[in-house]
Amino acid sequence: MIIDIYESFRDNGFVENQLIVCSTDSEIYKVATERNLRVQTFDFKSEYDLRFAKKFKKIVTEDGSDVIMIHNSKAHTISVLSAIFFGLKIPMVLCRTLIKNIGTNFFRKYKYNFKGIKKIICISDSVVDILKPSIKNHDSMTVIGSVVDTDRFVNSKKKGIPSQRI
Repeated sequence: MIIDIYESFRDNGFVENQLIVCSTDSEIYKVATERNLRVQTFDFKSEYDLRFAKKFKKIVTEDGSDVIMIHNSKAHTISVLSAIFFGLKIPMVLCRTLIKNIGTNFFRKYKYNFKGIKKIICISDSVVDILKPSIKNHDSMTVIGSVVDTDRFVNSKKKGIPSQRI
């Protein structure tokens, strides 16, 4: 999803400068480098690593980022900690795909309602419905469904296992 959004923004001229921040050993890094996308890598032991939260602020500030798009729970935590402890002021957009309640954990509820999160993009109405009890500002949520580029599959070889008659 991150790669598709990056390429769509680039190809349609929506954004001039993009940077993917991801861990060195991730699949995103491998794909992004294969496609010559701008990537900044890092290694961290925990999403609660304050040293990395400080480094993250430095990376996005020096890059001149206008918006931070958050695509998973670890990035969400790092972004919020970077704002709380190191003054990161760049607006954040959270992408949520899981149809799972965020529960009653104080920090989890806090980070979903964090003032720096300007929009929560949900992949379906079901995601919105499951988040509503925990999100104070329902107007912050919007649905943008997942889309598959079917042109990628034209003339591709089938890799499935053929069915066998018994």
